[in-house]
Amino acid sequence: MIMKLYVYQYSDRGYMKIIYETENGISIIHPTGELSIEEVFNKDVPEKYKHTAQIVEDEFIPTDRTFRNAWEFAGVDLVNKTAVRINIDKAKEIHKERLRAERKPLLEAQDVLFMMSLEMNDDKKKSEVLTEKQRLRDITKLVDKCETIDEIKSVTINGMEIADADTRDTII
Repeated sequence: MIMKLYVYQYSDRGYMKIIYETENGISIIHPTGELSIEEVFNKDVPEKYKHTAQIVEDEFIPTDRTFRNAWEFAGVDLVNKTAVRINIDKAKEIHKERLRAERKPLLEAQDVLFMMSLEMNDDKKKSEVLTEKQRLRDITKLVDKCETIDEIKSVTINGMEIADADTRDTII
């Protein structure tokens, strides 16, 4: 049996993908090469999305999947070589959820330290613990102040680095 293998290499443009937006976000089809891109399009794109689906070059799909669930189909932008934009509000919520998950065990550990400071009647330790717990609670507020995706990524459980034209400060 002879099997055709379609390789989606178009001169210097790279491999092709199929992208379309659904109610739940963006779907991207990565053809295997067993069928032509048009056959994959006709076979795998649901009928109700065929009118918006696009065949795009691989380089138009971001490689950084940090905020994959915040992607929105932006149409094909030949100048910036993209078909995806990141919804910054969704990216903020995604990042805040990650930070909350990361800080949960840290807050639980601080609760233990707080109880120990109460038992030992150590006001200094109690104050340190309360300060740290408040810092951990306030971490997500830093995300709300971000204006770019890179700023959002820079917010970690340890603080945030902000670079401006003249200085580079760390906010904790």
